[in-house]
Amino acid sequence: MIVTFKEKASPELVKAYGGRIRRVYYIIPGIAASLPGESIQELAKMKQVGHIELDKKVKALRGSGEVKRGRKYCISVSMKCAA
Repeated sequence: MIVTFKEKASPELVKAYGGRIRRVYYIIPGIAASLPGESIQELAKMKQVGHIELDKKVKALRGSGEVKRGRKYCISVSMKCAA
């Protein structure tokens, strides 16, 4: 699971709910951890927690990403632009 926090990541809080820490992220306040199923909803109720989601592999599509064109930024292969 990925547990994101509203402010600072708290490995201690995740461990208190039976979590086994796999990685602590510093760019975002988040933690990758294994959690017992019965603990997920209880941990999600904590005021410090932003949300909890499944941790799964993702792949970038060929040609995806952000491309700067003049003053617009284009996202994805479709190149739909936003001003």
